[in-house]
Amino acid sequence: MLLYSFQAKGGNFGDDLNLMLWPRLLGKALGGDDGRVFVGIGSILDTRLDDIEGAKVIFGTGINSQRSLPNFGSHYDIRFVRGPISAHAIGSECPWIADSALAVRLLKWSEVKQAHDVGFMPHFLTLPYADWRRICQDLGMRFLNPQAPVEELIEQLRSCKTVITEAMHGAIIADAFRIPWLRVTINAWQKEDFDFSALKWLDWGLAIAADVTPVYLEPLHPWRRRMFVNPVRLYDRLRAEREIVKTLERLKKTAAFRLSNESLLNEAVRRISEEVGLLKTGAVHCR
Repeated sequence: MLLYSFQAKGGNFGDDLNLMLWPRLLGKALGGDDGRVFVGIGSILDTRLDDIEGAKVIFGTGINSQRSLPNFGSHYDIRFVRGPISAHAIGSECPWIADSALAVRLLKWSEVKQAHDVGFMPHFLTLPYADWRRICQDLGMRFLNPQAPVEELIEQLRSCKTVITEAMHGAIIADAFRIPWLRVTINAWQKEDFDFSALKWLDWGLAIAADVTPVYLEPLHPWRRRMFVNPVRLYDRLRAEREIVKTLERLKKTAAFRLSNESLLNEAVRRISEEVGLLKTGAVHCR
């Protein structure tokens, strides 16, 4: 099978997990060209797949809209999708487990000391809007860069006792390692569309009984040259960043951090492990 994943400019933690995770778990099942394409982590179960030749093996992928589904047929081998929303959109017989990024639990990880009380991960689309590293440093938080190398970022995330995250896979990986997390939203809902953002989080949250209700932070205007000759626009930008800092400072001290239902999580990981084993045997079951 050939591995397919979305490649964001500059990188994105959720998408880049594919390149680290699946070659390790699937081994020789990946890399050869048997006419199949493996589609794993991501909200990419849409019409983009129509342009890819070959049978598609869907492994924990999710939809991003009910209005842009691919043309399903016998060339789709759907092992499972991310959650009940994706399954409902495809059809009542479609199996779902959870987001397949939970398969990180199937790898061996070294011990990491939790040296930081709180980590903060913005969405990769929000990353250019502020100097998040400086903000985190000022707040005494661990900055988690969603465009950092995957293994390095996971190690940094695991060094935190709690995580505030705008990136969904920041929450998913924190939850997988049983690190309490809190969802916030800043600019991601504007950049990737509000419905898309809400749908993917809820799809995953329903799968493992996780509360994905966000805390809304002030959206930021991007820094632009004309802003400096428009005092109203400049003031609004500076005020919004100050409000974000104040809210993060408050959340660091008072937030009700969350975890999914542990029994549902463990059952999801067990079922994903079974599906990994079946896939490695070469078994095929098309819709």
